[in-house]
Amino acid sequence: MLTGMDVVDNPLEQGVVYQASLPVAWRPLTEPPSEDRLLSLNESNCKLLRMLSVLDDQPPEIKDASPEIAQELIRLDSKLSLVLELVSEVLAHQLDVPEPTPVAVSEYGIEWQGTELPEVNRHVLVEVYLNVFFPRPLKVCAIVNAVTKQESGTAKILARFSGLSEDVRDGLAKLIFRHHRRLIASRRSV
Repeated sequence: MLTGMDVVDNPLEQGVVYQASLPVAWRPLTEPPSEDRLLSLNESNCKLLRMLSVLDDQPPEIKDASPEIAQELIRLDSKLSLVLELVSEVLAHQLDVPEPTPVAVSEYGIEWQGTELPEVNRHVLVEVYLNVFFPRPLKVCAIVNAVTKQESGTAKILARFSGLSEDVRDGLAKLIFRHHRRLIASRRSV
């Protein structure tokens, strides 16, 4: 059952879509966000997307280095990865990160499943944790396009991002593309 608009302007039909099971939280906004609030969110999101980009980077190939140095750099990278995983696990418990739910994200919008339903055409603040090893959410303002109730008692909530800067949209598109590229590579190796 579709509630709200008869024709859904689906932001997931544009560009590449990142689908995963991720923690998501949302809350309704009483009014559209101010320019100052959007500026603050965009700055924070740019920093987050840059950090996620660094975390996604594969260690560079070590050319012209002795085998001992190359081996030591690989060992250091493994140790740093382990420390990051442990710290993020501790933080996730302290921060009360929501349970993962099926999510689809494009640079234009998001769809998630939930039991608490926002009103269609309402402004919401959505927090999505794009990397489980880095428990800091991308916080975006969005307008709810549609709420589709499921037989399971949950619903799919579709929302279009509102007020994203070009830098945030570009960073999000790059993150989604990297995920998509890794997914294709993993399918080829099977």
